[in-house]
This record gives sequence, structure tokens and C-alpha cells, in this order.
Amino acid sequence: MDQLTLTLKENEANRRKIQTTREEWIAGLSHDLKTPLSTIYGYGLMLESDQYQWSKEEVMEMGQVIREKSEYMSTLIEDLNLTYRLKNGALPINRKPVELGEFLASIMDEFSRSSFSEDFSSSFEDQTNGVKFEIDKAWFRRVIENLLANAVKHNQKGTHITAVLSETNEEVRIEMKDNGCGMAQETVDHLFNRYYRGTNTNDPTNGTGLGLAIAKELVLLHDGDIQVESELGAGTTIAIILKKSPSVK
Repeated sequence: MDQLTLTLKENEANRRKIQTTREEWIAGLSHDLKTPLSTIYGYGLMLESDQYQWSKEEVMEMGQVIREKSEYMSTLIEDLNLTYRLKNGALPINRKPVELGEFLASIMDEFSRSSFSEDFSSSFEDQTNGVKFEIDKAWFRRVIENLLANAVKHNQKGTHITAVLSETNEEVRIEMKDNGCGMAQETVDHLFNRYYRGTNTNDPTNGTGLGLAIAKELVLLHDGDIQVESELGAGTTIAIILKKSPSVK
């Protein structure tokens, strides 16, 4: 009876912790939506006002900010919708054989040329001999892009990000490595929790916690697994492990 009582108390404590975390996450999402919305509303009032004649340059600058804030809100809403569909098993997936080396090289090349990766260096290492694996290219691209976004968001400028593709007889492995600031064990333990909002970030909103949760769910849809190794001051490695079918070993 004592053991049962202790177990019930522990379960109740865990339930309350999850509930509190969920409420904090929802509050954070509300903040993430209200902040850009307030900016859009404020600029709308300024443009509507007849008390000042805005120059063409000022109008263009305000228009750019409104567009960027709108895109952020749109992305957040899309992530919420995708999270719901993943949770309820309502996401269609169309897997076809893809040469992973070419696929990853293309993504890393786009990343290196984007403004998003400014002041971050990157590289790609293909240690396979043209390994192929059945993936849904659109959703798997989302996985890699979310991992890259996480590496940029949670590290200082100057960090180097490396994608490594390797294989054994049993599995294909994709590792996203960075030599950045690393994470505490508590953050590692909760990294793929959709309700977790990490504190080690360059983004003042601290992130929604959706990106990596979505990445993990998409990897699971490919019958794979995702693991993370990190240490404060020693960088982070996030590995995607894809099990080969017996016919391709």
C-alpha cells in the first residue's frame, strides 16, 4: 500500500507538471502571436493616419516589417496545424527511393546561400556510396530544415554546422553537428517535447517548441528514430537513424 500511495503521488506530481508546462506553452504561443500582431496593428494605424505624409522609403520599410511579421505568424499557424495532424495520424506521406547524398547536399547548399545562415558556416560529408532510402522528400526536407533552424537559433554567430551521412548494413544515419554552446541535460531531456520552450536562444520569443517536436514526429513516420547528444560548451549532435529493410542490407 505504501508503494502504491507513493506511485500515485508521483503520477499526480507528473500530471501537474505536464499541465503547468502545457499552460506555460500556450501562454508563450499567445505571446508569440500577439507581439507581431501588435506591430502590424501599430503600423496599420500609422499608415491610416492623415496627420503625416509618409515618404516612399518609409512606406516601403513599414511594408517590409508588416510582411515579415505576417510571414512569422503564418508559419506559426502552419506549425500548429501540422502538429495537430501529426498527433492525430492525419498526415499523408508519400515515400519514394531517394539518393540521400544528393538530397542533403542540395539542402545544405541552399542553407549556406540563404540570409538565414548569415555568419554561420556549414559543410556536408557523404560517407556513403550513393545510399538510397524511401522518404517523403517534402516532409523529410522539413526535418532537416527544422534541425538547421534549431542550430542557428540556439547558437552564436560563427558556429559551424556539419551534416554527415553514413551507413552500416543495418541503418542509415544522418547527423547534424554543431560546435556551438551546447545544452544542459534538462534541455536535452525535453528537446522534442512540443510543450517545452528552451531558454538558450538568440530569439527573444524563446521559440515555440514546435520545430523539433515536428521533426521527431516526421522521422517516426519514416519508421526512424532521432537522438541527441549535447554538452554545455561542447556543441550538439542530433542524429536521425533510419533502419534499412532486409532487401537493401
